[in-house]
Amino acid sequence: MVAVHLNTRNIEKSLKKPVILIGMMGTGKTHLGKMLADALNLEFFDSDHVIEKRGGLSISEIFELYGEQRFRQSEEKTILDLLDGGACIIATGGGAPMNPIIMDAIKEKSISIWLDSDAEAIYARIKTAKNRPLLKTENPKATLAKLIDERKSTYANADITIKTKGNNADHALNEMIEAISKVL
Repeated sequence: MVAVHLNTRNIEKSLKKPVILIGMMGTGKTHLGKMLADALNLEFFDSDHVIEKRGGLSISEIFELYGEQRFRQSEEKTILDLLDGGACIIATGGGAPMNPIIMDAIKEKSISIWLDSDAEAIYARIKTAKNRPLLKTENPKATLAKLIDERKSTYANADITIKTKGNNADHALNEMIEAISKVL
């Protein structure tokens, strides 16, 4: 259990818009997002989970039945809705910021945090996951490296960057809280 950070009370009082976590799959957006929401006494939303709940299907099923384009349309609507909901913590899917409409809304309506990690660390975390439709390829490690390369310049537009290579979630949480307090 991490000690309550000194700046959490100031953030709770000052934060008027969402904090959104972006980055590749496996960088800790959901786990750290829940921790951050708890620390700041805010509601947490994982955009993928909201999409699944609204559609009654898993992300993998949406990809399989309707394709990536249909998923991306649902993702856009869901994230735009969440961004209009006031102060909260939102974790996005890894590809969400690649949609210029979503990224523009993120820049305008939230404080964005890029959880940055390298391909080796990410692959070690997700290699046994069965719910990663974009990695259902012959060489998932190479696919992951290609996705990181394609996305990192977009992710770099975030207000804050936090490296999540190691497995110290408490350290990353404290870095996020400190960075948010400086942005406010």
